[in-house]
Amino acid sequence: MNWEYVQEGTGNFLRILSDDRETFADEMFSYQDIQGFLPLEIRCINGKKEAFYDITGKIPLRIYLKEQKFTLSVIRDIFRQILDLEEELEEYLLEGCGLLVHPDYLYVEKGTQRIWGIYNGEHTDGDITAFGTLLEFVMEYMNQKDRELVFFIYGMHKLTKEAGCTRGDLRSYLMEREETGILDIRENAGQMQSGTEKSGEIKTKRTRVHPTEKNTIENIPVMSILLLVTGVVIPVILWQMGIFTMSLSGEINWGRCLGASAFFIVICGYGAWKLMPVKGFKWQEVFVRTEEETDTNQLCLIPEQSGDNLIPVRHFPFLIGKDDSQNDVRLEGSGVSRVHLQIVQEAGELYAIDQESAGGTYHNGNRMVPWERENLRDGDFLTIGSHEYVVEITSSEYVM
Repeated sequence: MNWEYVQEGTGNFLRILSDDRETFADEMFSYQDIQGFLPLEIRCINGKKEAFYDITGKIPLRIYLKEQKFTLSVIRDIFRQILDLEEELEEYLLEGCGLLVHPDYLYVEKGTQRIWGIYNGEHTDGDITAFGTLLEFVMEYMNQKDRELVFFIYGMHKLTKEAGCTRGDLRSYLMEREETGILDIRENAGQMQSGTEKSGEIKTKRTRVHPTEKNTIENIPVMSILLLVTGVVIPVILWQMGIFTMSLSGEINWGRCLGASAFFIVICGYGAWKLMPVKGFKWQEVFVRTEEETDTNQLCLIPEQSGDNLIPVRHFPFLIGKDDSQNDVRLEGSGVSRVHLQIVQEAGELYAIDQESAGGTYHNGNRMVPWERENLRDGDFLTIGSHEYVVEITSSEYVM
């Protein structure tokens, strides 16, 4: 769709180039104002129909959301007004299509924060899909630390992806969340503070260094060091006891000595490796994460099963597993290991790393190889034990 801003006198207009067909709806909008819709003037120039919408005193929704720190109540009111606009269309035109649900074609009136829409008779795209796209734009600029806002936006976006979703479903979602005040989220937050988190709930952490995030000499567990030392000490003790000395000749049985030494060193070395939280660590790398750290991509795991909670990933690295003390989110259920999965970001790309989980992690139906990175894409499926999630990735470089 070709459009541009035009200034005529003291007024500002949005010019959209269309075809030369006149429709009943265009004529209605030309002579009659419909509540909530920008005044429309149809002009035929060089055989082409051009629609001029008066946007004086209004700014595009895209700019409005970029320039202020919006809250849940603001977003809820915006989407309520958008649904009201579509109901206005149904009242006048007996159908709700034609509203351009797009951050560039929805306008906010300065001062009143009233939403104004644009009607285009040729716009026949599914409005639920457009709502989902608009929500993805909102994700780029929302405060990721606002738990209620994050859960509200991701929950509504998940609803738009469900088959058969209607505007009535979106309206019900808005009313339900408004009446309860996101009661389920607040209950979860209270349970987290009391140390009784449920499966899949997110915990707020101030500053924390995970075993897999700080790969230095001080990170090696004491038990791992003891096992490594034991693998060397045991052969020395056996040597002192004369186990490797032949009774008749008094000579050393070097075959027995080397075999026993190799056996104990290998067994103890394997045990130390299993206890070590990082496989193949690099001594020079140090990663420390704080709550204030920001990243390019925003990721959320959308549950496919009812009863599971959304998992917003606000920082990287991010750990998922059953152990409350080692992970960013505790996930219970069959097949979930103590430390099951890690999500990292490098050079703008997101990766999932299975932490040698007992039940395994499945990426798009294929079992992941432990400790090998799998590139995550928007729309991918992850199976963690008995839990199934859809990967949703948004970038700060939002492109419509």
